[in-house]
Amino acid sequence: AAFVELMNARARALGLADTTYQSVHGLPPSAGQTADLTSAHDLAILGRQLMRFPEVMQWAGTASAGFRNDTLQMANTNHLVRTFPGATGLKTGYYVEAGFCVTATASRNDLNLIAVVLGVPNKQASFDAAARLMNEAFATYRVVAPTRRGAPVGTVTVAGGTADSVQALALDDLRVLVKRADDKGVAVEARIPKVLQAPVQRQQVLGQVVVRRGDQELGKVGVVADRDVAATGWLSWLWNRGLSSAPTP
Repeated sequence: AAFVELMNARARALGLADTTYQSVHGLPPSAGQTADLTSAHDLAILGRQLMRFPEVMQWAGTASAGFRNDTLQMANTNHLVRTFPGATGLKTGYYVEAGFCVTATASRNDLNLIAVVLGVPNKQASFDAAARLMNEAFATYRVVAPTRRGAPVGTVTVAGGTADSVQALALDDLRVLVKRADDKGVAVEARIPKVLQAPVQRQQVLGQVVVRRGDQELGKVGVVADRDVAATGWLSWLWNRGLSSAPTP
């Protein structure tokens, strides 16, 4: 009972508004017990949380595995991991009142999908419905991913410094979901200066990488310098003098 309380508290923290747990196992309720309740929307949220755990997805995407020194071979009940290109998991379910259910996940070309199908009268039909949903989504959408966290997006010339340039690094991954029918006008722009005056400090903000469609901004991420570049000559003298004369906090 205490664990069920924890499950419901976690469900509320995740925003699962349609979910109420009554058991720790999710099996059909016995006489006098109340069934667990959830929705397709809540299962999609829960699936997205589980996808953050690599070990969960490793097992969820395994087609079959041997146990008890390989004397017992167990096949994944999710047939999609064997039949659907890019399938990564995640979980099947069934009992009479709920019907055949599947929360299916798949990944292609940086696009990760979750499809939830509930209440289908037979197992294969649930897989067919999930596959149809994901095929439609893969055909309709794509991900624009121009940069990843820590990746260089350009080079900025440094004037009056001990080095000629710094690399401009993205502070985070930049991923934007767009409809394929509308993606012709999508452009990626690195808004960074051509020249900087030394000194430059590591992690100094240089600008942004922006994904836009016309005047509409679809996403952006900050860009910083990859290293320190000290000033030379009289610029160095001015910089050091300014530091030495600055008031102590």
